[in-house]
Amino acid sequence: MDNINLKILLVSYLLFNKISKSFYADYQGLITKKINFITLLFSKAGYLLLRSIFTIFKLHADFF
Repeated sequence: MDNINLKILLVSYLLFNKISKSFYADYQGLITKKINFITLLFSKAGYLLLRSIFTIFKLHADFF
């Protein structure tokens, strides 16, 4: 279970890191700091969402 959580965390980090870098290329200064904070919040939410989806699939596989 810990290995699955680490994989989900890595995927969500890489995905949102790419998004924040593309925003960083477009904007500078204070706007970038706000966007980085928003993507940080979204990366935590994305991690939790992916973890819940994987948990549901794992429970489904264990049940049947």
